[in-house]
Amino acid sequence: MQGEEQFMNKILLVTKLQHRNLVSLLGFCSEASERLLIYEFLGNGSLDHFIFDPVKRIELTWELWYKIICGIARGILYLHEDSKHRVVHRDLKASNVLLDENMNPKISDFGMARLFGVDQSEANTHRPMGTYGYMAPEYASHGHFSAKSDVFSFGVLILELVSGKMNSWLNSSGDLVHLLSYVKNAEQRPTMNSVVLMLTSHSTTLPLPSRPAFFMYNSAVATPNSGETTSEQSASTKSATYLSIS
Repeated sequence: MQGEEQFMNKILLVTKLQHRNLVSLLGFCSEASERLLIYEFLGNGSLDHFIFDPVKRIELTWELWYKIICGIARGILYLHEDSKHRVVHRDLKASNVLLDENMNPKISDFGMARLFGVDQSEANTHRPMGTYGYMAPEYASHGHFSAKSDVFSFGVLILELVSGKMNSWLNSSGDLVHLLSYVKNAEQRPTMNSVVLMLTSHSTTLPLPSRPAFFMYNSAVATPNSGETTSEQSASTKSATYLSIS
């Protein structure tokens, strides 16, 4: 029944949404146990094949990465503010961004999406659905979601794109490192309107970066004559590296 609900949700939503950075639904089949969706063909596949493939990754210039980032941001902005129907995607991730022959990104897979009312800004659910690692903490833990849940997922996606690493990986010491350790909390996340402005404007003054909201490491050993632990120092160094890259 959950699959049936997601299937109908996709059809109803995608047919209402029309934007160059959203995948187009051409048709569907719903007969007996058959559930088929027919999308436009996007020859370059999904974004994760380029982010995490060391060969394909180096073939893309920063100008092309920038184009992809801006396209994704515009697609989310359309869902949140510019569409007739306000939509929260709830499952934004690299594998759900498809690329056409010109490497234009198109957001896909609206099975988890939720339609909001005109004056509605947030909602709650007892059954959070999405992909762990991309889900905002308040959504994964408490089922609370809003447009800023998508902003969190977008931030994780950008961190993956810049670093070439998945949202968690083992470092050389065998410790599990989380990209989420470098993401700000819900109050500090910008709206997608602000994100698009930052990406496209040459006159916007960016705020000074703040300390990451939390760290997620397996061990912490205190260093002599210092109030910080070695894991905190390592995370601070990595955070500074990411900030300098961005």
